[in-house]
Amino acid sequence: MGGPCRAACTLAFLLPAWAVLAGPSCESGACSDQDSAASASLLQTKGNKERFASVSLNEEGVSELHGDSSADALDPSKAASWAVTPDTRSRCRYVTRVNGPASMTECRVKCSRDGMNVFTARIKGGSLRNCYCRRCSPSQADGRLASKQPDGGGRYETHVLVRGSSTSSTTAATASSTSGSPTAAVTTSSTSSPPGTTGSGAATSTPAGGAALPRTVFWDANNLVAVRALLAEPRPPPAWAATALRHLVQAAEERMSFPPGRSVSRRGPWSPAMKSSTPPSGDKRDFYSTSIYAWPCDVSCSKAARSGYAGFTSRQCNWPTRRYTDACGPDGKPWVVHDGFSNKRHIEDIDMLILTIDGLEVLSLAFWYSQEAKYAESALGLLRTYFLDPSTGLKPNLDYSEAVPGYREGSPSGMEVGNYRWNTRLLDSVELLRTSPAWTATDAARWGAWLRAWLEYLHTSDFARTEEKKETNNHCTWILVHKLAVAYALGNSSVGLQTLRGVRSGIAGSLVNQITRDGAMPQELKRTLGATYTRMNLKGLFYLGVVAQRCCAAWGCNPSLAWDWAWEAPRPSSPGAWVVTQGKVSECRHVSNIRLPRSVEVCRAGCKREGSNTFAARWRADGVLGDCNCRRCPAVTTGMLVDQPSNGYTYDAHVFEAPPKEGTGSVRKALDFVLPYARGQKRFNLGNTRGHDASKPWKDLAPVLRLAAWAYSSRRYEEVIPELVVERGEDFAQTWSRDFFNLLWPPLGALGGSTTSASQPTSTTALRTASTSSSSGPTTTTVLPSTSPPPGPAPPCPDAPKLKERASHLARELGAIAQELEGLAK
Repeated sequence: MGGPCRAACTLAFLLPAWAVLAGPSCESGACSDQDSAASASLLQTKGNKERFASVSLNEEGVSELHGDSSADALDPSKAASWAVTPDTRSRCRYVTRVNGPASMTECRVKCSRDGMNVFTARIKGGSLRNCYCRRCSPSQADGRLASKQPDGGGRYETHVLVRGSSTSSTTAATASSTSGSPTAAVTTSSTSSPPGTTGSGAATSTPAGGAALPRTVFWDANNLVAVRALLAEPRPPPAWAATALRHLVQAAEERMSFPPGRSVSRRGPWSPAMKSSTPPSGDKRDFYSTSIYAWPCDVSCSKAARSGYAGFTSRQCNWPTRRYTDACGPDGKPWVVHDGFSNKRHIEDIDMLILTIDGLEVLSLAFWYSQEAKYAESALGLLRTYFLDPSTGLKPNLDYSEAVPGYREGSPSGMEVGNYRWNTRLLDSVELLRTSPAWTATDAARWGAWLRAWLEYLHTSDFARTEEKKETNNHCTWILVHKLAVAYALGNSSVGLQTLRGVRSGIAGSLVNQITRDGAMPQELKRTLGATYTRMNLKGLFYLGVVAQRCCAAWGCNPSLAWDWAWEAPRPSSPGAWVVTQGKVSECRHVSNIRLPRSVEVCRAGCKREGSNTFAARWRADGVLGDCNCRRCPAVTTGMLVDQPSNGYTYDAHVFEAPPKEGTGSVRKALDFVLPYARGQKRFNLGNTRGHDASKPWKDLAPVLRLAAWAYSSRRYEEVIPELVVERGEDFAQTWSRDFFNLLWPPLGALGGSTTSASQPTSTTALRTASTSSSSGPTTTTVLPSTSPPPGPAPPCPDAPKLKERASHLARELGAIAQELEGLAK
């Protein structure tokens, strides 16, 4: 062999050795195979000089080789899915080999990243031994398969990357015929993606047993599949997965007996019909609670603190007061609201709801990762009793939540108990349970009916519309999260896309109205529990990003609706404009009336002068403008428009849409704003003298930081987690390692380097969609791109200086070989 062939073979043998030298794993597992991936990129194209355009050192001092960026193998828009054929091997051109891979995920990631499109896996004794990466030409799209078994025993199976951009075809992946094989649980693209670009409705796969991958909305579908496959392999799983699984299963064992908790003294499964109090409707299946911060009007703070129902002590007594009337009857009515000072007297329904959703989440995840049927059966017991049984199930409304005795029977703010507690957990838990043999047709029918009725309530009820359109804080954030999740589960793109329109701007709680240019969230900071609600809203904003991306991947969003983790309000191009809608009036706060104005322009000038940004022009039957009703809507809004009254007049709603201020609305700024407080470098009072949670622990920010690490491909956020303020003496590193959130969103790079930068807009990622059926309605499933950029820089290895020196030496050798190959090619 001579000429170019000899040089190419030299490279093929050299590069695996270079990968061993340049990219060893540390004992801690912190080092990545990024360096070997950089060297292997030499083999991505066909042998001309463009393959070896340059050799350079990156910021870590490790060589990077830059090849033909136009290679189809690196173009996400041409990626689709992996088709698996047992007992075969490919006869396409051999390129490289992956020795002792941790999982099939690692093979798929490395082979696709190295520019290959086919690999043959060798499995022996139930263990994955090697993967042989090959490159097939476009005319060999079938992989040139041949029936073959290894000479030394075991078996082969070949994975072929299926490319295309069809929006109607389904994935070609098929399950391995051997349920105990390392690939039995994963037969789709294994590449984990940024929050929101994969998973429910965003991936098609065939887990063990042939069931379709559940359409989870927040729990990433690829992570669910990849982690379960990792845990099922014969070799011990990595510590981060083993520890989290062990404690998840332990928690599930405890939940199976439905122990009492919180203010609930009886064992579950629980039902709203079990509560001791009766809502105004007389039907105990209606949810009922009093406002968590409301107290009888004749109770002082110190007396409340001694009542046995208080969530505070008398030393914290400095409560703010919001009265609805100056009267105070002998029965203590109407009650008075004291923000931040909780009253746990009438929260039995709240606590049963919390116990139910917490149990559903733990048991469904334990079932998914362990495939133990007993966990699914226990979880279904909770679901059926609380939601599905016609005699015990919750009626799909929250009309009597957050009641203030003596003043109102319920409150829009009571929607928060469902929006925040259920958020995406309820939908994702049920999607996992639907893969269980214990899930029945009756369950599917009842769940679909309940969920459709619930979405109708979320979209049309006065309480829900008030929460979504008028609230300016975490209440708006969480109803957006929950409503989008429900719409996604039902495949209701009409409601979902309408909801997405208010995320960036347009409603009181839009991003631009919640987050200032410096990242502060004033509506949370002014609260008595400002630090608590800031963390709560940050969590909601990151959940919102994941869910919004998931919805857009399934339904297709125009750029103005698509989620972008780096987005902030741009510089305004105009001062704003009046928008007129015929046949509508505004529900915003009334300011004044302008009677018999000469023209609409007079109304506009007069209303703006009084601080109003909305008015309804009322026209008489003779065409004369009778008056203008000036109203003030919070910040940038759509005017809270409703149909005109039926009183013989004609109305036009005029809304002044001012552009948002430049730099507002940045989720990343909001997170960066709180980091000094989360680390204990600053105290969170921020001038709020009534705040009494400034010194509370910040450990509940850990999941947000993990999501941020994924969203921005930045280990900077991951590294903050050990620095969070926690209780004195607490070993938070151990506490955090036990959290099952690690299974849902593993540490960045933990799945063999298969992470993707979330800074990529979803709209630039080509996705294929396929129609599937759902018990709760039509759905859309998206097949993920199977290639992705390498992850961010890994933490440095202890031997990094030596490795850098070796890498530099090898880079020079490779440069010389590249020159030799260029000469031979000429």
